[in-house]
Amino acid sequence: MHRGTASGNGGACFARCMGTGRGGRPDREESQMRSFKRYAPVRALLAAVLALAFLAVLPWVAVAAPDGYEPDNTPAEATIIPTDGTIQDRSIDPGTDWDFVKFTALTGHTYEAQTGPHSSQMGTNYDTRLILYAEDGTTQLENNDDAGPQNYSRVTYTPSVDTTLYARVSFWNGASVGLYGLRVRDLSAIGGTTHITGTVTDGISPLSGIAVSTWYHDPWFAVLDPSYWFTGGAGTTAGDGTYSLDVPPGSHVVYFESAEEYAYVAEYYDDTTDWNLATPVIVGSDETSSGIDAALTPIPRATPGTLLPTTRVSVHSSIDATRGSQDPALSADGRYVAFVTGNDWDALDIANGAGRASDGEQDIYVKDRGTGALTLASVAWDGSEPNGWSYYPDISGDGRHVAFYSPADNLVPDDTNGTYDTFVRDLDSGETTCVNVTPAGSVGNGDSQWVKLSGDGRYAAFWSNASDLVPDDNNDTTDVFVRDLQSGETTRASVDASGTEGANASGGDDLRVDISPDGRYVAFVTDNDWDPADTNGFADAYVKDMLTGEVTCVSVDSAGGNGDDNADEVVISDDGSRVAFVSNATNLVANDTNGNQDTFVHDLGTGGTWRASVAADGTEADDGSYDIAISGDGRYVGFVANVTSLMNGDVNGDEDVFIYDNDADRLGMVSVTPDSRCGNDESLQPSFSYDGRFVGFDSWADSLIAGDTNGKRDVFVSTVDNVPPTTTSNAVAGYVTTATISLTATDTESGVAETYHRLDGGAVTTGTTVTTSTLGVHTLSFWSVDNAGNIETSHTVSFTVYAAAATYVPLQGPDRYGTAIEISKAGWPTGAGTVVVATGENWPDALGGSALAGAVGGPVLLVMGESVPASVSAEMTRLGATKAYVLGETDAIGAPVITSLQAKLGAANVTRIGGEDRFRTAEKVASETVRLLGAGYDGNCFVATGGTFADALSASPLAYARRWPVYLSGPTSVASETGSAMQAAGVKNCILLGGEAAVTPDTAVSLLALGFTASRLDGADRYETAAKVAAYGVSNAGLAWDGIGIATGEDFPDALAGGPGQGKAGSVMLLTRESTLPTATSSRLTANKAAIHTVRFFGGLEAVSQAVRTAVNTALQ
Repeated sequence: MHRGTASGNGGACFARCMGTGRGGRPDREESQMRSFKRYAPVRALLAAVLALAFLAVLPWVAVAAPDGYEPDNTPAEATIIPTDGTIQDRSIDPGTDWDFVKFTALTGHTYEAQTGPHSSQMGTNYDTRLILYAEDGTTQLENNDDAGPQNYSRVTYTPSVDTTLYARVSFWNGASVGLYGLRVRDLSAIGGTTHITGTVTDGISPLSGIAVSTWYHDPWFAVLDPSYWFTGGAGTTAGDGTYSLDVPPGSHVVYFESAEEYAYVAEYYDDTTDWNLATPVIVGSDETSSGIDAALTPIPRATPGTLLPTTRVSVHSSIDATRGSQDPALSADGRYVAFVTGNDWDALDIANGAGRASDGEQDIYVKDRGTGALTLASVAWDGSEPNGWSYYPDISGDGRHVAFYSPADNLVPDDTNGTYDTFVRDLDSGETTCVNVTPAGSVGNGDSQWVKLSGDGRYAAFWSNASDLVPDDNNDTTDVFVRDLQSGETTRASVDASGTEGANASGGDDLRVDISPDGRYVAFVTDNDWDPADTNGFADAYVKDMLTGEVTCVSVDSAGGNGDDNADEVVISDDGSRVAFVSNATNLVANDTNGNQDTFVHDLGTGGTWRASVAADGTEADDGSYDIAISGDGRYVGFVANVTSLMNGDVNGDEDVFIYDNDADRLGMVSVTPDSRCGNDESLQPSFSYDGRFVGFDSWADSLIAGDTNGKRDVFVSTVDNVPPTTTSNAVAGYVTTATISLTATDTESGVAETYHRLDGGAVTTGTTVTTSTLGVHTLSFWSVDNAGNIETSHTVSFTVYAAAATYVPLQGPDRYGTAIEISKAGWPTGAGTVVVATGENWPDALGGSALAGAVGGPVLLVMGESVPASVSAEMTRLGATKAYVLGETDAIGAPVITSLQAKLGAANVTRIGGEDRFRTAEKVASETVRLLGAGYDGNCFVATGGTFADALSASPLAYARRWPVYLSGPTSVASETGSAMQAAGVKNCILLGGEAAVTPDTAVSLLALGFTASRLDGADRYETAAKVAAYGVSNAGLAWDGIGIATGEDFPDALAGGPGQGKAGSVMLLTRESTLPTATSSRLTANKAAIHTVRFFGGLEAVSQAVRTAVNTALQ
């Protein structure tokens, strides 16, 4: 607060010494005092009660009869009066009488001499005059009539040496009889033993530096003037929040106020912001009133629209600002700022400043924020000073051209119209051009104002009531025009699509005009109803397409409906896609009930309309908004409002500049202090750079930057944080068992508010750590938002979570027979009752053995053509096998093998299944398989070529697991016997293994002809076919990639025994070359490495080489 004090006194009058703020606005204390006086009856009663309490103890010295001190009419006759505040009852008898008193004054002490009511006339007011003289009795030091309460007098004086002072009292009105009181007080000695003490906190913690002051009610005047209060004690709280004030005795109102403006709610004792509700603290002489505590409420900081430092533009490197600056306009990049100022900063201005200071001329300057240079733009054509003010500049996107309007008639030659004209100054060439000229080149015959420039300065839009700027201007009102400064052509924008002029005004008064950087779109307010949908009869905002002639009403709701009241002010984004406007309409958005002029945004592309001047929670503005601006990209809208409802912390009671982020739906205050408190005076006229990065405005506030002491209106530029954060991740391509990814977000401006991420398209989650143990391939999206509401574009990374490093299990023996035994031991560790026996010397009869092995639940063991190796016989013993199926006739497995097996298992327990060739053998093996399954057979089978082994064996894990029999086809079709066997077995669906060279299209046709359905699993070679069969087994048959088997595709034995083993384990098998890993096999391993924990190699290094095994390991990394 700003409180005035009487000249030279130490006990200032509160009621009479209020100052005024800038522009004649009363200080808040003055308003508060007026409020206090409205409650005068209540306060008077309180004062009267207090007066009665104190009258008894007042230091009165009564005088029995009038004029009792006579003779005292000269200094020589002066009576001595004490300086302890004793009140002397005195009188003046004749109308020309006066009284002299004298008192001793000490060096450096401040003394107060004051008249007041006589003890017998406490409610009486007399108009006294009081003069203080020096020790010689003739040198006048102070002279006062009405500085005291009502018409009483009061003077103060502080001597520089010990001395005697004389006071003379007379009656100003010349009354014949006058009773009065007189006292002299040594103010420097008052209150030394009378105290008020307490502690100030924020409700929890002590607050230091809080200003504590009092006003006290002097009982001498309580009855005479209850509204009259004196300033009492003053001090600040210590580090522990305590304070102690020396005060005069009396009734005190105690006030607590933070030295930092708008940090805490100022309040009176006890816990009120209303003077009229304050609890008086009564303290007697030499007493201490303790426990006068306060708990101040913190004022929330405003939500800043700019979180970066604000700089002052209206400064000169060496010349102080002695006058105000205002109305900034920014170039596209924010480097150049044009503004109005009364300061003389240019050499020409300085040279002529002395003669101009008295008439307050305003000029247009351009500040280069990069170099600090100031350039005067309002210069007469002959280089002299303009002879009139200049107003409201605009600046081209590149900062080269500056537009403004002025009544000066020497800015260009032959300006003889005697009114306002619009001008454009080329700062490079130094040439000034009048914009509002006729086709003949003369200045127009009417006012022209509010000029706006296109981005390159080629086009200038303005409004004018001149009638000679274009032909056929007959409407006798204000119109909007666009001047092509390059071609010299002027076009009237305020006409309908057919070119017909309107009968009503467009632009004019305070109604602004705006133009897009390319000059195509012009925005203005008009009373003309040119849009077919404009039927409301009010002024509306329009956009004119200068290329097509189309005129569109833009002050509409989202459905295109008209507003129900006037629009005022409109601005347009650079591409013409968005406009902002102000309107009193209540029907443009839902829930507009505040009855105030609001700021709206309309998107011409989507048709949507929304309100910018509304709080984040939807609370409406409690006053109107105006002075709007829009950034070139249409993201930000600025406006001015004197409100309290748009955000917490807006407590200054002044106009503030707000910025609304259309993209983030976020409202902030621009005119804030470095610690985000609202400025301490009004701020106006926002202006943006293209991307809204920089916003200019002007302000009376001196709290926006440090060191603002000029007491003038200044131009500022704040930097908007419109740069989103940057978020990175430490994600790598693969993780074993668990992925833990850290996200790091940085934002050097407003700071990171939150980091978001989404895993595999799931729910959005906040945080900077992402963890998953789900095996497989994952996609992580992440982004951050900063404290200014900027949203980062999402980043995406992919990664894979693998199982722990794969375990490699070699299943191999000294030969193929031994390898089959190792496979049997691994797959059937607890034994099997039945085994399938096949020759290890050739493959044709064994191709269907895997399905049969699945049906009986046992392994496939290999024997020689004429004997059973002892190791195989031993494995049968380990398994506890009691039955064996032997595949093939005697040309494949001879009689000695049968004899040996019968001897071991019993003749009835050895069954040979064979036919005249491989095809018949396959049919019989399939038939036995289906017989064993009975009703459990599901009708599926494999059809593979009988010409080679690879495709049939690649399906052997699936044949074992699902018990699907294998039939063999010939070169062109299945034999009729095979077809009959399939029908007899109840086959319904055939899966063809291999490409058309292996199982021909004719074969497929023949199967279809037999009533079967058919599908094919094929690849470019046996390795790709095996890979596709394996994928089919995982996706369609319930098998798994984990535990995958790798067998050579260049020989049959290992795959023949390994297939059933893989089927038993619930896994699949891939084929490889002996020395190199095929691409199809490698790719399939890599694609499914997250699921593969164990790998089985069938056969020794001669079958699956070390190079292949290493390549498998590499593929799984």
